[in-house]
Amino acid sequence: MVANTVAAPLEQAINGVDDMIYMNSLAASDGSLPDHRDLRHGTDPDQATIDVNNNVQKVLPTLPRMCAGSG
Repeated sequence: MVANTVAAPLEQAINGVDDMIYMNSLAASDGSLPDHRDLRHGTDPDQATIDVNNNVQKVLPTLPRMCAGSG
């Protein structure tokens, strides 16, 4: 359930971040979704964090209510 309703929308949103060259996530049995992103060398990590956050904020309204505010 987590993979379809949470992981997929988040991955699609985050995948559009500039200068990201690799992303990996795995929905765990406890409902968590740890992820890892690799950025192109020279990318400003602060700007990348802002970009990821902005994309996540756009998709939050589409996620199950229990995900809101879970971080």
